[in-house]
Order: sequence, then C-alpha cells, then structure tokens
Amino acid sequence: MKQLDLEIKTNSRTYTQIKRDSFRAMYLSNEDYYEVFRVDVKPEMEMFGTIIPEHEHYPTTNEFGIIAWCVRSRERAEKIYNSIEPKKVKE
Repeated sequence: MKQLDLEIKTNSRTYTQIKRDSFRAMYLSNEDYYEVFRVDVKPEMEMFGTIIPEHEHYPTTNEFGIIAWCVRSRERAEKIYNSIEPKKVKE
C-alpha cells in the first residue's frame, strides 16, 4: 500500500511530515501552519478504466474538523495529535 509522502504540495503550499505513527500524522506548512489528522486509507478502486491501488490519502477540505485540523501553534497541534484515536474496526 502506498503511504503518504513525506512532502505534499497542495493549495499553493508545501507540507512536510514532522510526526507520524500508524494511524495519525502531523505536517507543517511552509507558512507555519500545522495540519494534524487521522490517516485514512482508500480502498483499491477503478477510475476511468484505471485501477488505483489501496493508498493512504491526505485529507480533503471537507474532512477538516472531522478527522483533520489546521492550527497555528505546535502546542495545540500536539494536543490534537495525542487526542486522535485509531479508527474503530467493526466486528
């Protein structure tokens, strides 16, 4: 499975991964914003005749406030990071 890149460019910003474990990540933007989120895995799918393998994905705009947060301070980012729990698996 493809994991998140260590550096991601989106929305005219560059984000660098500064902390990561198996279910959460923290990135710092080139504008000193922290983005903290639960790592989400997208299943393999077919799109326009092309197979896209299972992969981790960076949160979409709609996921902020649900599984992802953008904050200015490292202290707040750390608190959010530490509060994120693994996704519950349905039994």
